[in-house]
Amino acid sequence: MFLLNKTQKLLPLLVLLGIALPDRVRADGRILWEFGAGLSFQNTASPFYNTTQPNLDMGTAMVSSVLFQLTRPYSRLRIFFGPSIRYGTGSDATNYFGMTNAHLMLRFALPGLYLGAGYAPWVYRRDSTAQGLTGFQKVAGVSAYMAEAGIEVIVNPEASLGIAASIQAVNNGGLQSPKYAIDGTAYVRIYFMATRDTGSDSEDFSGGWRYPFGLEKKKY
Repeated sequence: MFLLNKTQKLLPLLVLLGIALPDRVRADGRILWEFGAGLSFQNTASPFYNTTQPNLDMGTAMVSSVLFQLTRPYSRLRIFFGPSIRYGTGSDATNYFGMTNAHLMLRFALPGLYLGAGYAPWVYRRDSTAQGLTGFQKVAGVSAYMAEAGIEVIVNPEASLGIAASIQAVNNGGLQSPKYAIDGTAYVRIYFMATRDTGSDSEDFSGGWRYPFGLEKKKY
């Protein structure tokens, strides 16, 4: 809860940090794509959703992100920046609800662990008596903040698996509703256009890692 409250103040600074990174430490053309799925829980559902049930029943969570690496490909601290589309559902006794948005996200990753924060200026809502993936409508005057933490297990230099937890707070006309949308997902991650850097912070992957667990054999 503390992390989400601080995210709103820190996010503009983090974005400027990513933009201001000097060219010599920027990406060598590396792009990350990930897809995750799991469970979603949303509380303080009203007034965002048309329901009298304060907390929605457990639903489905999905996330798809395309992030650009701002640091060298195999540096120990990796910084990513880009859009992350998030989808979460819930239900009460009669209706099925859904929320989706696209966060502009900044992520800091160490070997095996990462933290991130994001901001979505637009939020879309679904309210129906039937389950489905259609029927979302933009909600005027609503934005969302999120924070995430995850564990990454490297399969090879171009792919990894992991688990992640994220929490969103939706600003709904000065109120927080849903106050917290909490997602737990398992994901697959693929790196595109990865280049072999000859600099001091690169890693020669031939004989440099033990697979499938991605354990280092040599220093970075």
